[in-house]
Amino acid sequence: RFGLAAMSLSFGNLRISGSETPVHFKCDTKQIGWRDINKGVSSFQGSQLLRAEWASVGPQKCMLALTVNTTKGLVVHRLAGFAPSNEGSIRSHFSSHFKVNLTTLKSSSAGRSWFTAAIRDDLVRLVVPGTEDIIADIDKRKITNVVEPPEAPHETVIKLEGERLHDDDDVVTELRFCVPPGRQEFLHHMAEFKDTLEGEYVVDEAQVPIARFTDITLVLPRGKFEVQLFGTNFRMHGKSASHAVEYGQVRRLFLLPKPDGKSVAFVLILNPPLMQGKTEYSQLVLPLETSRPVSIVTAGDKNVDLQAKEEGELAEVLPRVFKSLSGHAAVGPAAGFASSNGFHCVNCAHKTFEGHLYFLDDCLLFVNRPCCVIRYKDIKEVEFQRIDSGRTFDLVVVTKIGLENQFSAIEKTDLDAVRNFLNSKQVGGAEPPAKQARTE
Repeated sequence: RFGLAAMSLSFGNLRISGSETPVHFKCDTKQIGWRDINKGVSSFQGSQLLRAEWASVGPQKCMLALTVNTTKGLVVHRLAGFAPSNEGSIRSHFSSHFKVNLTTLKSSSAGRSWFTAAIRDDLVRLVVPGTEDIIADIDKRKITNVVEPPEAPHETVIKLEGERLHDDDDVVTELRFCVPPGRQEFLHHMAEFKDTLEGEYVVDEAQVPIARFTDITLVLPRGKFEVQLFGTNFRMHGKSASHAVEYGQVRRLFLLPKPDGKSVAFVLILNPPLMQGKTEYSQLVLPLETSRPVSIVTAGDKNVDLQAKEEGELAEVLPRVFKSLSGHAAVGPAAGFASSNGFHCVNCAHKTFEGHLYFLDDCLLFVNRPCCVIRYKDIKEVEFQRIDSGRTFDLVVVTKIGLENQFSAIEKTDLDAVRNFLNSKQVGGAEPPAKQARTE
């Protein structure tokens, strides 16, 4: 009544960035915090508050962005769901008790072709030229790569780490900026924008990976990468591309020993897939040497079941760390299948590429490229071709939706093992010839 700030403020049914559960926000004269049903209480001292911003994000809905100075660097917390009428009390409270002015941001919802970029501690802000109207904010911590497409030197592409809370969520994973033809005078601005971003998007030193592996070769996508594993995602940094993958995207892990005994194929099944340019990768294939010793020091995390120092062969340590962080154990070949040479796979070709076809308990899996996974329950029937001539035969797998996959040049000595194993999985067309004849 007399214009004095309230000693405490409390607001319920809010949403905080990165969480789907409602939170209850509260602040008093010294502290600011909120309670999440799943994650518990988070709080910080009011003296740590560096910046507070207020923005409208929908009909009668507003967002409060708090930039906090922590021992690990600047952290931005965004809480949405406030009513417009809450602005005054929050402004008064922050000004009186924390000496921080609440800045009201103005957003632009009109279509815009040109923008001015302002890069600050935590984000890249795109504004309408000559105004302070905000077109979009890009969290620098979510930028995984900045590239200039070889086919379009007048463009700059920003790759973003998607934040998906549900499988059917839509997320922004790429932003593409361009200078239109005939406006060459602006190309130097694009180059300056790209160069500045490249110096900004690097992983903050405060974001210490739990584990780091160097010189890891991938055949899908092809290249050599440094793999950094964090609490919620892992990142792959290569010479020409970098990627960030949420553990929520990882559906399955496979660990498949190669017949040469020198390496294993570590396969990650992703959904949604990883994007590199216009190419989707639903599988990552890492050939790991069985004779390469590694010793890594892991960053402390009470929620991760890892030793302070993980040692052993690369083919053992990397899958073990992935299992601990992703929650998925790596699946190996079925014990019930053995080729004529005693392996859990057969040599063959798929789409002109030579590789190995593995027989697992619930699916067939071909590596290295193109990686192909076919679940037995999705198979309508299989057909064995060229079994009456030559030293090899072909296996054609027809799925229930009509797709055909052909695996050719399999040694004839493995025919019985393949047929008997698929028959044990009740796959149509895999019955022994005698039974097929009786059925006919």
